Amino acid sequence: VLHVPEIVRLFANKLYGKQEPSESVVCRVTRNADLSVEEHEGEGDFRGTMRAFVRQRKKLAPVRIQYSPEPSGAMKDLIKERLNIAKEVAQHVQALPLGPEFAFGLGKALPEAVAKRLSAPSHKPCSCAWAKGNIADLVRAEDRLLHFPFESISPFVRLLEQAADDPNVTAIRITLYRLAKNSRIAQALARAAENGKDVLCVLELRARFDEENNINYADMLQEAGCTVIYGLPEYKVHAKVCLILYANASTITQIGTGNYNEKTAALYTDLSYLTADPKIGKDAIHLFRQLCLGDPACHPSHLWIAPSTFLSNVLKELDREIEEAKAGRPAYAFMKVNGLNSMPLIEKLIEASQAGVKIELNVRGICCLRPGIKGKTENIRVFSIVGTYLEHTRILCFGRKSQARLYIGSGDFLNRNLNRRVEVYTPILSENCKRDVLHLVETLRADTAKAKDMLPDGSYVTRYAHEPMLDSQLRLRQYYTQQNMKSAPIGFWQRVFPWLKKR
Repeated sequence: VLHVPEIVRLFANKLYGKQEPSESVVCRVTRNADLSVEEHEGEGDFRGTMRAFVRQRKKLAPVRIQYSPEPSGAMKDLIKERLNIAKEVAQHVQALPLGPEFAFGLGKALPEAVAKRLSAPSHKPCSCAWAKGNIADLVRAEDRLLHFPFESISPFVRLLEQAADDPNVTAIRITLYRLAKNSRIAQALARAAENGKDVLCVLELRARFDEENNINYADMLQEAGCTVIYGLPEYKVHAKVCLILYANASTITQIGTGNYNEKTAALYTDLSYLTADPKIGKDAIHLFRQLCLGDPACHPSHLWIAPSTFLSNVLKELDREIEEAKAGRPAYAFMKVNGLNSMPLIEKLIEASQAGVKIELNVRGICCLRPGIKGKTENIRVFSIVGTYLEHTRILCFGRKSQARLYIGSGDFLNRNLNRRVEVYTPILSENCKRDVLHLVETLRADTAKAKDMLPDGSYVTRYAHEPMLDSQLRLRQYYTQQNMKSAPIGFWQRVFPWLKKR
C-alpha cells in the first residue's frame, strides 16, 4: 500500500519538467497548539478573537519534525531554514506514513468483510425502557440516571426536544463545551428559541481543538434567537448543567460528567442525572445567574461548584470519615476521576489514610499520589482502568453502602479543574439512582481484565485473578441490557403468544 506522500516522492522527477530533483524527502512538522486566550483580549469581540486564535495555531513554533527517508545534511539545513526550525526541535526518521490520520478513513476504504474482521465488535447503546412518552413527567415522578455508553443519550435529547415545543416551558439554561457535528441538542435549543423560549447557552469557545466548531454553533444559536455568552474571562466553564424552567416555577435539572455530545456518548463512559428536585433547581438558577454576571463565586446549598466550594466540600467529607475512623467505626472513601495532582487533596488523603480511612482511588490518567507507603498511604489503593470505552465518569463516594454519600460531576482533581475552571458536582438523592451508582462502583472495584494497580514506586501492574476474568465494561453492558429488557413493556402479540421472539 502506497500513501500519497510516497507516490508524490516516487514521481517527483516528472513534476518539474526538465529539472531533475537531486534529492526528495517527506517531512511532517508538528507545531505547538498550546495557546491561551482570555475573553478580555477580544475587546468586545471574543468570537473574532477566537477565529484569529484558530488561524494562529497553524503558524505556531514547530516542536517536532519527522523525515522519511533520512535527508542529507544539506537538505536538513535547507528545511530548517525554510520552516524556521530551531536547533532544539526534536527530529525523527521513520518509515511512512509519518502521521496516523489516515487510519480514520480505513474503515470505509477497506472491503466491508476485512474492516469488520479488523475492527472491535460494535455495540449500540441500549434504549432505556422507561423513556416512553413525556420525559419531563417521568423525571418528575422519579429521578433518573443515564449511564453512557451502555444506555442511550436519547432520553435527554428527547427531553430538550419536547421542552422546545412545550408551551409550559418558559426558559432553558445550558452549559456547552463540546458538541457533536449536526447536534440534535443544538437543534433543539435553536427550535426552543424560535418558539419563544428564553434560551441561554453558556458556550465555552476555548474548548481545545473544538474552538472552530463552537464558533460555528455560536453563530447558529444566536441567529435562532438564543442568548449566547462565552464563559468567564479567567475561567473555562467546563460544567455540564442543563436547567429547564416551567411556568408554574418548577424545574428539571440535568447534571452530568460528560459533554452534550451524541457521538462521544457512544464512546465514553459518563453519567447523566435528571432530577425535578426544587433544591437542585434553585442552586442551578443561582449558578446561571452568577455565570451571567461573570462571577464564578457561587455558594449553593446542595451543588458543589469549583472554584468556590468543590474542593472545600471534598475535604470536609474526608474529615467526616477521619472522625469516623478515630471513633473506631468503619470509614471509607471511593473516588473515580481522570487525574489527581492537587496537593491540598493529596495531603488530606494521606491524613485520612493515617487515621485508618480505607480509600480507593480509580484514576484513569495521571495520579501524583503513591499508595501503600508504610505510615503514610498504606490504607490507599490506586488503580486505573483502560478499556474499550474511554473511562470518563467522575464519582465520589463517602461512607459504606447504606450510609454512602454519593456525588457525580464534571471536574477532576487537577489544579486546573479546581482553580481555573467552573465545575459542578451534584449529590445523588434518589435511592434507585444511588443503587445504580453503588453497583457501578462495585463493578469497577472488581475488574480483573482491564484494571491495573499502582505500586508504591508509582509503577502499575496488571491485576491478575483466576478465570473467568471480569471486564467491568463488558459486565456493565450486560447489566444494562438485562435491566432494560426486564422493564421493557410486553407487546400485545407477545402476551398472547409468549413463545414469539421480540423482533
